[in-house]
Amino acid sequence: VLAYYSYARPACTVFNQRAIELIKRLDIKTVILSARWLDLRSRGLDLLAGTIGELRSLGVKVVVIGQSPAFVTNVDVIAYANRAAQGERATWFTLVDSHFNEKLKQASVGAAFVDPIAIGCDAGRCPYLAGGRFLYFDSAHYSNFGSAHMVETLLPLIMESRRRD
Repeated sequence: VLAYYSYARPACTVFNQRAIELIKRLDIKTVILSARWLDLRSRGLDLLAGTIGELRSLGVKVVVIGQSPAFVTNVDVIAYANRAAQGERATWFTLVDSHFNEKLKQASVGAAFVDPIAIGCDAGRCPYLAGGRFLYFDSAHYSNFGSAHMVETLLPLIMESRRRD
């Protein structure tokens, strides 16, 4: 989000401007925005609209990937507590409010939207284990395996949303 500023991450502003310069210089046609959107709750999801608007003014198609699941603690702790349910695919409750991605989608005017929670979770329970392997390396960051799994899951949806835009 271009307007985002954090005293803890002051380099973000310069990074974002360089990203815009690269988009222009390399004539990038599609930008996928993915973040820990929960951090925008207190600042306002409307900040996203400015970023989408600027990218669209450059002739860029924009895809927003909604907030991914986040758990109360690291998934290895959840796996231990939930060991009776271990198998190919184990689930646990996400901390992400079920309506958060809907609000984020509404704030994503001018962009295609892909909701990983709607796609992969059921009644607030989201997988943290697939094929016997952890999808996360902590409570909210995908492991290498989890990242690859999500790309396989989301890429077809991203490609289809680009065609519709």
